[in-house]
Amino acid sequence: MVICITNHSHLDFTQLQHEVNPMYVCLCRGITDTQIRKAVQSGKSEFRQLKQSLEVGAQCGKCVRMTMEIIAAELDKMEQEQPVLYYQVA
Repeated sequence: MVICITNHSHLDFTQLQHEVNPMYVCLCRGITDTQIRKAVQSGKSEFRQLKQSLEVGAQCGKCVRMTMEIIAAELDKMEQEQPVLYYQVA
């Protein structure tokens, strides 16, 4: 997928690599980072939930660390995108 962005002086073509070239995280089950990200976005925020639904980490376990990193990154991204609902008063 290629996105064209204009700032009225030139065009910038940006390629979204995580959608074009998914990275296989679990080779045993053929699970990609995109599948893990979508599962986290749909509410599965814990590894055990992903293990039950996607069966990631169910065989050799070499993918567990990368899966945990993707979960943390996706949760951080989702947290940053949420609007501030309160303001702290000093």
